[in-house]
Amino acid sequence: MVINGSPQGFTAWRDQPYYAPAGDYPKGYSGYASITLELFIELVDWSYANNFPVITHANGEKASDLLIEGLAAAEAKHGKGDRRPVLIHGQFERFDQIAKFNALGVIPSLFPMHIRPPAQFLAGQAGDRLGHGPLLLLAVRLSVIPHRGLKLLRIAKRAAVLCLRIEIGNGASSVTMK
Repeated sequence: MVINGSPQGFTAWRDQPYYAPAGDYPKGYSGYASITLELFIELVDWSYANNFPVITHANGEKASDLLIEGLAAAEAKHGKGDRRPVLIHGQFERFDQIAKFNALGVIPSLFPMHIRPPAQFLAGQAGDRLGHGPLLLLAVRLSVIPHRGLKLLRIAKRAAVLCLRIEIGNGASSVTMK
């Protein structure tokens, strides 16, 4: 299922307005959902009732709120089971959402392979409002969920360079942002 679009296209459903969206957007524009709450909850309910996997693209915080609400409602009705719901991309997440995803057994399929060049764009869109921007948030997110096979090995911020070292399974990859 797809709840929303991308930050690059200004279609990720955020919980705060985009800083400077390119195009003709109204003041306070924060993206939008591509599905209603009612329909999403109905689809997740059907999926849980039929043991069908829930794999959902959600980039913005409001999109993740919708995902959490749908999964929580279905789990309350049908039980936890071995469902393994998947979050696709999740480029903007709040810390409270990470704990909820863990409680719901959500498997994150995050955006690390696309870090550059979109990361420069994302940092410009979130930047100071998220402390060190979405890359640092991604790093924190990876370090919070080591039981999912992801582990942050090292993060170093030197001047204008952000370095991430991420271990995925038995391998490791490094990303340097300038």
